[in-house]
Amino acid sequence: MLTTDLGKLVGLALKHGSYDTALESRLREWVDLLGRVMRTPGGVAGLEVVGRYLLEVSDITAQRLRHVLESALDPEVLEASVASPSRPSARRAEPLLSAPRCDPAFAVPSVCAPLA
Repeated sequence: MLTTDLGKLVGLALKHGSYDTALESRLREWVDLLGRVMRTPGGVAGLEVVGRYLLEVSDITAQRLRHVLESALDPEVLEASVASPSRPSARRAEPLLSAPRCDPAFAVPSVCAPLA
């Protein structure tokens, strides 16, 4: 049984991500859950991982995923996600919806921005 909001989101992503042809509309149904995940400690990082997973296993593009998140989530929540106390090791804050920076050992070229 998944008891955290992030756990519930991961379960939904695993259940629907790879086959659901209406993933965009399903993501809009998850808006309250996405917002709760973003407001929890470590939630932004968790949401980034779920987003990368959805980009890998589904037909949704990064631009469409970004558009869904921008249109569905409260702009204040998105702004707050830029700098999170749960990410103290970050040298500079990066917006949630920018191209993710990845460890070269795990980098997926179609998803990750090059490391500087």
